[in-house]
Amino acid sequence: MITDFEHISELGAETCKGKLQDFSTDILVRAYKGTSPENASFLESTFTNIDFKKESELMGRVRIEEVDEAQATVLAAINR
Repeated sequence: MITDFEHISELGAETCKGKLQDFSTDILVRAYKGTSPENASFLESTFTNIDFKKESELMGRVRIEEVDEAQATVLAAINR
């Protein structure tokens, strides 16, 4: 069980991509906004169809609560 968004890379790219393939870009980008550079690189290399940097810029600023909620949503899906 993964309890911290910063540890999703421990799942490996294939497992992570399989569990999150149906997620909206919006949720993944919101979760990405609050993550470490290492985890951001993992997400970018796992979801090559999403330009996280561009999408993040287009989204603009978001509240930390929105980032936390997106990360919690991703963790819930991973831990199912």
